[in-house]
Amino acid sequence: MHRRNFVKACAATAILVHHNPLLLAGGSARSQLYEPVRLVHRNGEPIRPGDLEPHANYVFRYPFEATPCFLLNLNRPTETNVRLKTANGAEYVWRGGVGPERSIVSYAAICTHRLTHPTEQVNFISYREDRSAAAEAGENLITCCMEHSRYDPARGAEVMSGPAPSPLMGILLDYDEQADEIRAVGVTGEDLLDRFFSQFEMQLELAYGGLGKARAPVQETATVVPLSEYTSNDMSC
Repeated sequence: MHRRNFVKACAATAILVHHNPLLLAGGSARSQLYEPVRLVHRNGEPIRPGDLEPHANYVFRYPFEATPCFLLNLNRPTETNVRLKTANGAEYVWRGGVGPERSIVSYAAICTHRLTHPTEQVNFISYREDRSAAAEAGENLITCCMEHSRYDPARGAEVMSGPAPSPLMGILLDYDEQADEIRAVGVTGEDLLDRFFSQFEMQLELAYGGLGKARAPVQETATVVPLSEYTSNDMSC
């Protein structure tokens, strides 16, 4: 192995172990690195943590052109080193939020029950902030209105209620403190991407002009937009 490739492999391994230390013990859910991409605005400027309105839903595509992800600023530090388990019993650790306040999190916007996800035409899954005076922080959840599965984004999208069998697939984020930039670098938890492409093959072929284009890896940058710009019809429960 050439020295440059060896250094890159070591760096990749370090990132994986940092995000999921159970990898060292074996028997854990798989964390996988993909092409690192900077999260940017439509004009190409990098997303800064301060650009993200608290409790607002933002969406970008990663690691493939057809796979939508949520980007959220929960406006408070998340829990850290949360031990989670997938439907098949595989364990993994969700390390927590990133950014100066450790409040920035990202998850695949794909419900683990029926793979409900945002499309341009309609959306049934999003983060819902409870603004009532009696609401506690734990009540601010990602909710899928199709079957009422609810996930806690401050705890690795742990399932709180409903038929969802696993937490949402986590998107691994790296925060460059010096540059004040955020990158998506991989996924963790239940890898449902193959199931997603198999279940929606026909729809994705029509929407993207071929499954190859839908499965094309996102490279260099991923554009972040408000959910209201990503879908024309956001359904409430």
